[in-house]
Amino acid sequence: RKYTQALRGEWGRLDVADTAAGMCAARAEGWPGADRMVPIGGSAGGMTVLLLLATHPELCAAGVDLYGVTDLFDLDETTHRYEAHYLRSIVGELPAEASRYRERSPINLAGRITAPLLVLQGSADNAVPQQQSDSLVAAVRGAGGTVEYRVYEGEGHGWSRAEVVEDELERTWAFLRRFVVRRR
Repeated sequence: RKYTQALRGEWGRLDVADTAAGMCAARAEGWPGADRMVPIGGSAGGMTVLLLLATHPELCAAGVDLYGVTDLFDLDETTHRYEAHYLRSIVGELPAEASRYRERSPINLAGRITAPLLVLQGSADNAVPQQQSDSLVAAVRGAGGTVEYRVYEGEGHGWSRAEVVEDELERTWAFLRRFVVRRR
């Protein structure tokens, strides 16, 4: 509860800083493989992954984004009714806090993502529409970044079919082998 309350107005900053601090602590403690850390997250966690890749590239060997938020302005306009006003509490009121929305939207930092990135998205996602991932992938590629992208037809905000879960796991493992495991 305390952490949730601390996120008020700080989403996209505090969560990223905490994750980066944990990654730094792992390195400082000499954890095996700390030089090959790969943040993986979905939805809000996907946004954290993207922001880590853009703002703490020295910590990330690669990243895996599952239907992550990429554009807070777009999310404010398109998200489903259940979360329609949630951004006001965790980011701030528009238009007064427009600079926060801009600074914390991964789409605006896409050119800074240089580590390999895997993006997985459902075509029927009502929480974070496919267009968010489409735009991010195009922006990272346009800046010369390496992105693998897969859209799962008919899937929403998370996977409902066993074959999609299996594909996600196989695809993620292949991505990690290609860009992280064999890179040593």
